[in-house]
Amino acid sequence: MTKVAVLVGIDAYPNAPLSGCVNDANRMRESLASNYDGSPNFSCYSLLSSEQQVTRPLLRENLEKLFRHQGEVALLFFAGHGYISGLGGYLVTQDTRRYDEGISMTDVLSLASRSRSTEIVIMLDCCHSGAFGQVPLMTAEQAILREGLTVLCASRSDESAIESNGSGLFTSLVYEALGGGAASLTGEVTVASLYSFVERNMGPWQQRPQFKANLSRLEVLRRCDPLVELSALRLLTRYFETPDQVIPINASSPDNDIELGEQKARLSHFRSYRAAGLIKTPEHGAMAFDGSILLTSLGRYFWKVAKERRI
Repeated sequence: MTKVAVLVGIDAYPNAPLSGCVNDANRMRESLASNYDGSPNFSCYSLLSSEQQVTRPLLRENLEKLFRHQGEVALLFFAGHGYISGLGGYLVTQDTRRYDEGISMTDVLSLASRSRSTEIVIMLDCCHSGAFGQVPLMTAEQAILREGLTVLCASRSDESAIESNGSGLFTSLVYEALGGGAASLTGEVTVASLYSFVERNMGPWQQRPQFKANLSRLEVLRRCDPLVELSALRLLTRYFETPDQVIPINASSPDNDIELGEQKARLSHFRSYRAAGLIKTPEHGAMAFDGSILLTSLGRYFWKVAKERRI
């Protein structure tokens, strides 16, 4: 398995306990461990305050193991307290004490920058998480993320991260996104689509998430139930000889059982195309199954992709 994740959830802080972080880490494991069809996805390892003391040495040990991994994706999820000082931001561990709050975000960035994985994803549901990547004494132009590294922050560096109904607001939206809210037409969730979903669903007066990335390609974080099966998308070039063709639809009864089966399959595909916005009527109205249809701009794109055998 070439995707690995370390999922950290800390509720049991000695002086300022939280209530939703362990739950958030467990929900993330539930989402990431498998795809919609049950096929394996991420190999997950959890660090939960409900099971052990999550200390600075333990967290650092597992961060080093994670970022030594060589594969498609190495993912870190952290839910707990965040802290910011004049020296930068920190992921707070349970053995926190004054002037030694936890693992510095600068150290996490340094470890991630040396990772040999194709894509590194860091998700932080903690206060002041937007401080990640802001290296002290460096300008914004100097603090450049390595290629393939993405950071999803629950809030800006000067903001708190909200817990509500036993979960972080940010993680609740990430969970929905991985469940299909951020899926493409073919069911793929990437870091970019995930952030877009989260950002759209946070109100203007709530904490504002941040997206920091240096990417030349996007790996799939999770596969969800697609709006249109790939096998049906490949048939676009069979139904439409050219991307601009207008084809008739006739729902009258066919003459024999073979034609009936073919028509049912064809109409089933057209229904899925319509639901995905791939086809329309020439009048741009609701499509009836008697009349004519043509491809939308999105449909022409997928026609081209199918023609070039890229799906």
